[in-house]
Amino acid sequence: MPITRTVTMLALAREALERFDNNADAAQAYLSERLVSDGQLREALVKAAIEYERLEMIEAPS
Repeated sequence: MPITRTVTMLALAREALERFDNNADAAQAYLSERLVSDGQLREALVKAAIEYERLEMIEAPS
């Protein structure tokens, strides 16, 4: 199943790393603060994760 690039932790991690020139510590600090302060972002991540896993379970062979 192709993964649609929606709001995912991987997409956010890449964005943060690009923003801070691959400085992992700075990217992590930025992303951690963003997740703490942005309720809509947290909600979008939860929804995306649940939908992804739901689709994986539906498509998985029994």
